[in-house]
Amino acid sequence: MSKAGRAVGIYGCFTEIGEPSEARATAAEVETCPLCMKPLQKKQRLICTHAFCAACLERSVETLGLQCPEAHPNPGKPFTGIQTEAWLPNSPEGLKVLKLLQRAFEQKLVFTLASTDGAANRVVFTDIPHAKGWSACYQRGFLQEVKAALRAKGIE
Repeated sequence: MSKAGRAVGIYGCFTEIGEPSEARATAAEVETCPLCMKPLQKKQRLICTHAFCAACLERSVETLGLQCPEAHPNPGKPFTGIQTEAWLPNSPEGLKVLKLLQRAFEQKLVFTLASTDGAANRVVFTDIPHAKGWSACYQRGFLQEVKAALRAKGIE
């Protein structure tokens, strides 16, 4: 099995797609691999929804590591890190959300690189809400908002 396939068990961020209806697609409906620019062969789709040929994805994993070559803004470029903290209520529901956030972090869904404050390649939070202070984490609906954002990324 390819490295891309082995990554399924490790990070849960790769899923293999092979539906019978895809074999009957017309020429206009055939998806193209963004790496080789040819029709997808042994299609693999990442959690970010980008799809690649299995062989192309394997080569990408060998070069870039476990990151999407399409979703990652500047693969292989240096970036500036951040020091930050986020708050969750000390409650049973808060602890459940913490475990979900830990899974999202392990799957590299919590941070991304962006240009901000005039600087390129800065680490920033993705669209998953984070409370930057203790009062923000107790706002009505905050935990539900976090869970909804995580659910949209496949974390439940």
